[in-house]
Amino acid sequence: MIIKRRNAGASYLYPFDLLGKKETALAKAFAYVLSQDPKALFSFLSLVGIDVGTSDHNDFFRTTSIEIEHNHQGVGRTDVEIRCGNGYHVIIECKVGNNRVGEQRTKYLRCFDGIKNKIMCFITQDRDSFGAREGDVILKNLSWLDILTKFSEEIRGCHRKEHPIIRQFLSYIQRRYEMGVGREILIQDVSNLSEVERYCTYNVYKRPLAQGTPLYFAPYFTQNARGGIVGLRCISQILGIITLGPEERIQGYRTDLESFSQRSNNNRNGLVERWIEGVNHDNRGNPVEILTYFFLDDPVELPCTLRKNTDPGWIHRQIPKNRRLPFTELIRQLSRQCNNEQ
Repeated sequence: MIIKRRNAGASYLYPFDLLGKKETALAKAFAYVLSQDPKALFSFLSLVGIDVGTSDHNDFFRTTSIEIEHNHQGVGRTDVEIRCGNGYHVIIECKVGNNRVGEQRTKYLRCFDGIKNKIMCFITQDRDSFGAREGDVILKNLSWLDILTKFSEEIRGCHRKEHPIIRQFLSYIQRRYEMGVGREILIQDVSNLSEVERYCTYNVYKRPLAQGTPLYFAPYFTQNARGGIVGLRCISQILGIITLGPEERIQGYRTDLESFSQRSNNNRNGLVERWIEGVNHDNRGNPVEILTYFFLDDPVELPCTLRKNTDPGWIHRQIPKNRRLPFTELIRQLSRQCNNEQ
């Protein structure tokens, strides 16, 4: 790796860039940010349900320990462990790419200290939500997009010279791991009438186990779907994603759904109940199938109905699963197709 080019005044890299882009590198970088800036630590703790509240923040930060790669005899190494002075022990496992949690969901449960508040947190590139509790251990499932969004919100409005470690981490994770940028819109064919109703009535989209963390969902209604009107007519913000195993019920995720609903800028009254009804609506699928549910805000109608065509980068005759597009392509098609309708 070249860290300073000839005739350059200084290296163009941040210290985080020297770690590379492996999974362990991201875990170390994340732990370092938490250990250096109290705002980062308190922001993360709020995501896993720990409210620092009105306590002395300086004292709380001083009495918190953060450890990486702790080797537990006969179990393995954890990525990050946080022990808070007020009696919390948090173990964090970090994943990137398509790596899913798997056996680690229960692997480290016996590694907790003998305290009351135990939290096992999984941070994945693809939202991977299973189970809310294992015995006396609370399970929390976050995506890196959750971390990016929370950190960005916390430093919004601050002077650009404030919180430099958080800013460097945000730059590192977006450049090295290509998170938070690029293909923000999930576009899929919707033809089954039950799925049309699930989307239109309950603001829920269901599909087999999905990957990725898109920001928006845009259904492409086919010939059989909606009164013969074919095309992409609306777009919905994705407020949250949960993957359910065959034995799990959405009612066990009410706390997560309530958290998702707070992201809506529209009327939130009854939204959680509507989502629960949407998950259970006509639920006659394969009982052994793992399903991913997207919980949506109210749809926004587009100025015209977009159709498939052969333009490079657009959607063609058959949309593959998990097809995602950048906003720039949607805007380009709106400009082209809406102008043609006039």
